[in-house]
Amino acid sequence: MGLTAKWASDLHMLFFPYMAQGHMLPMIDMAKVFSSHGATVTILTTPANSLIIGPVIDRFNSSSSSSSSPVSIHVIPFPSAAAGLPPGCENRSFLPSESLRPNFYRAISLLRLPFDQVLRSLRPDAVVTDMFMPWTYQVATDHGIPRLVFDGTGFFSRCAEEAFSRLRPLDSLPPESRSEAFIHPGLPHRIEMLPSQFLEFSSETPMAAFDEINRLRKEVDPKSYGTIVNSFYELEPDYVDHYRKVIGRKAWHVGPLALQREQSR
Repeated sequence: MGLTAKWASDLHMLFFPYMAQGHMLPMIDMAKVFSSHGATVTILTTPANSLIIGPVIDRFNSSSSSSSSPVSIHVIPFPSAAAGLPPGCENRSFLPSESLRPNFYRAISLLRLPFDQVLRSLRPDAVVTDMFMPWTYQVATDHGIPRLVFDGTGFFSRCAEEAFSRLRPLDSLPPESRSEAFIHPGLPHRIEMLPSQFLEFSSETPMAAFDEINRLRKEVDPKSYGTIVNSFYELEPDYVDHYRKVIGRKAWHVGPLALQREQSR
């Protein structure tokens, strides 16, 4: 990351993880990395999720070196009732039925106003929010605060998605070829895929709401200050370079973040 202790000590970072285990855990690990460099770090979350995050942060703060800045947690209410969710259903893994996924996505979007109020009161220097919370870009921009996108998947998937969206290879495939492999275009390597490996959304499925999130994400992510990826250069150097130089977006690899978890135990 290139953080120096002097520069980082003047930095206040706000981390706002998506409420799902596979998204929360690596972002919490990343928050600890910034803290270990001396940055002031605040994690924004909701009551039920703070019960998951709290013990992890307490252990980190109690075992941190003197050069680290303690990580704090800021809690905002989760609009379960307003979104038609059972009380306390504040995490993707808590959903009692897949049919409630659209309700969960709506509840996440209803956090826009509390997020705005937190930025007004805390005034962080930058915010790191999950790729599946694209509405945070506009809120942060309205306050003049840089928004960094957290991506837990890797550079290869980002490069493949961007090329697929831009070049639309399935549009030119005749119907009789829909069961045959094709070469994914616009990538550093020859990648063969089947059309059936790509998701197709319907307005009648819970995935339709997720499709709208993806649409907005693709619109605002290039406008954000940059992307922080849970990967490392040696794992996928061609795709790190492709993302930065060909696609032309700012990005930093900060992984594997699981190592931070191991070190802080």
